[in-house]
Amino acid sequence: MKDLWRLFPLDGLGPAPRSRAVGPEEIPEPERALLVHKRHMTVALEERHGARLKLHVLARRRDGDLYARRLFLTAAGRPVLFGIMRIDLAATPPAAREQILAERTPLGAILIAQKVLRRIEPHRYIEVRPTRWLARLLAVRAGEPLYGRLARIHCSGVPAVDLLEVVAR
Repeated sequence: MKDLWRLFPLDGLGPAPRSRAVGPEEIPEPERALLVHKRHMTVALEERHGARLKLHVLARRRDGDLYARRLFLTAAGRPVLFGIMRIDLAATPPAAREQILAERTPLGAILIAQKVLRRIEPHRYIEVRPTRWLARLLAVRAGEPLYGRLARIHCSGVPAVDLLEVVAR
């Protein structure tokens, strides 16, 4: 988590929130159902909230084909996810790359619509103790545990995206 957080060191948010690795069985419902799967979070969150997701980009960074963004997603105006992603744009088709850089649509929706062959590989589940900033963003009490996952998305067999995804309660 910390290496993704460090992609945006100068934006005043301070260090990464405290977190610890947890097993899937330690994540309470409904967060477990939102995190413990190999589908796009876009799909899981839209099913859970019964609404399309809106992307809000908080910060972005680009170095050639490497693009990263800190973001949150809302459903019906309520925050549902905080995330940081690092994308190797060279591993995505041109049409998907253009939509990713336009920053109007969640990544999962883009990859699905563009029919990109993908595999989502969650590799760690975490309990996060949000900072005041993150608690405000996700509309939870500071210190109230949140849960998330670190994952990688392979596009057409190539590792393309590293993700930190933390769901709101």
